[in-house]
Amino acid sequence: MALLSQSLSRYILENTTERIFERGVAYAREGRVRDLQVSNKKLSAIVTGSQPYEVQFKEGPKYMKGSCTCPYALNEDYCKHVVALAIFWDSQRNIALPSEGEREKLCLRVEDGFSKKLDALYRDPLHADLQVLAEAADMGSWVRPHAKIRIYSPLAEIAHPVSLDEVRVAFQGIKRIARRSLYDSYFCAGEISALLSLAYDIILKRITYVSKEEYLAILAECAVFYYTSYLEMIDGSDGVWQIPFARIQVMFGERAQWRVTKDEEEKLRFSLGKKITGWGDIFEELQTQY
Repeated sequence: MALLSQSLSRYILENTTERIFERGVAYAREGRVRDLQVSNKKLSAIVTGSQPYEVQFKEGPKYMKGSCTCPYALNEDYCKHVVALAIFWDSQRNIALPSEGEREKLCLRVEDGFSKKLDALYRDPLHADLQVLAEAADMGSWVRPHAKIRIYSPLAEIAHPVSLDEVRVAFQGIKRIARRSLYDSYFCAGEISALLSLAYDIILKRITYVSKEEYLAILAECAVFYYTSYLEMIDGSDGVWQIPFARIQVMFGERAQWRVTKDEEEKLRFSLGKKITGWGDIFEELQTQY
């Protein structure tokens, strides 16, 4: 059962779902696996999701076991970080991925329809069912005690211009939730993401009534909060960050409607670069289609 002599991605199929396997494939292809270490009995690496996680495979006399430091992996099933390392290791040895038929036959089955609802979240994040998003983390076989967060509209839904002050107050309210007793960055991530998505939805509706200068200021505030506060509040290893992110992209994509000039775009890029560090070129990322 030596690590060097078999397809690791096939070996793990019976301990993961097709959805998790596909996301692990994406992680491997996106270059999220680094610092690979190999010995006769151990394979390890760092796999980056919402934060870096330590992933490893250990070989025993009659078995091989993968593990990860992310919350999902406390369950018995393999997470996407474990899958990513397996895929990466096979690619290093030019071993082909399991076929679609192999995945369908061997992967774990989710007995209810909730997995289909989860898949729908990521296929169409702008029309995601935010209640499903809020409940997603609680549907696993392992859940630790955590705060229950009511899903409410952080901003008033009125046909009236939204102000920068209103946006800041709404964001401060969301930040305060993270200071609650039993707040959990993993198990509360879906609820926080749903709240922020609701806020962005209302901003998108009410921003149509503001001036171009106000639009640019609110756009910057939304992006800064997303990167410097929201992503720090959650463990987004399940990809919940994609739902609010899609809304910022829509907001960002409305620059043409506001006739934003090149000079104004450069000022926005410079402002975002100063306020948001460690995430690369945010201006470019917001224009990327996922």
